[in-house]
Amino acid sequence: MPNMQPKISIIVPVYNAGNYLRHCLDTLVNQTLRDIEIILIIDCPTDGSDEICREYAANDNRIVIINNVRNLHIGNSRNEGLKIAQGEYIGFSDHDDYRTLDMYEKLYAQAIENDTDIILGTSVAVGDQNEVLHFPISTKENPKNFALRDLLSCGSDETFTPLALNIHPNIYRNDWLKINEIQFVNTTKCTPEDRIFQIMCLCNTDKVAINHEQLYFHCIYAQSSGQIQSYTGYKERANGKLIIYNFLNNKGLYDNYQSEFLIGVKKEFTELIVNELITTKSIKKAMNVIKYLKTFQFCQKAFQQTHYSLKRYRLGGKMSRIFVFCLIKLKKSILVNSH
Repeated sequence: MPNMQPKISIIVPVYNAGNYLRHCLDTLVNQTLRDIEIILIIDCPTDGSDEICREYAANDNRIVIINNVRNLHIGNSRNEGLKIAQGEYIGFSDHDDYRTLDMYEKLYAQAIENDTDIILGTSVAVGDQNEVLHFPISTKENPKNFALRDLLSCGSDETFTPLALNIHPNIYRNDWLKINEIQFVNTTKCTPEDRIFQIMCLCNTDKVAINHEQLYFHCIYAQSSGQIQSYTGYKERANGKLIIYNFLNNKGLYDNYQSEFLIGVKKEFTELIVNELITTKSIKKAMNVIKYLKTFQFCQKAFQQTHYSLKRYRLGGKMSRIFVFCLIKLKKSILVNSH
């Protein structure tokens, strides 16, 4: 790296990225903004992704490699990158995603012009069937307040997808992250780490701007880390809600956002129950999920004091109707003998 401070450090945890890794790295090393630092955290891959990282690093002195001595998963791997990042701003990338070659030039210029701590970008989801879903952030409301309330309430009834969900299309001021001691949670214990990180960031600044251009392409497929059971398990997701609950209380913000938080709890806890029914087809296992969820002090209040429709579950014929019927019965049991 040159002696001057890079404008942006991009942190990329690398596990088993397969054929996607080269495309990801090509769209990083060929950015029109040349003053960048690319931090590759090699998280004990078994498919040769580490060799590809070293190959690129040998040809580009802007690439810094961290070798994890054991598999840390994505949350703690990103934290390792944050420890050494030298950039004025921080960006994040998954190892299988890609972006336009002018992405960081545009985001950095906007951040400097507006003196912002966060630029919220637009994420384009690319699926197995080359399906593209665009999540625009368009509102007349203050962008911080809109994004924060949307994140806490887990988006709308139809999608459960907050518009500011992904951290990948964004950049964050580095010294501001350090001053506020904002890091990622351990994803072996609680998830989703990106939503928790985003909420913590938004609660610590009013300097937020939005970029509406489609610059970052987030690949979602069956083998993605965000789709595996260890990441989407009910214990990890419920523990993630507890992290947010404690954070809001410690910041003195819970009363301000209680309504949105409880709506989000009800949505996500309901989804966890339904997913258990769908994947295991076992009422007994679904009841075990409910038993665990009831141990969280905000569970009862969330199911008693909030409402949202179940129309997202009404498609799919007889089996779907059975799941909805079971869900309604199970939801009622949450309100019995809750603590």
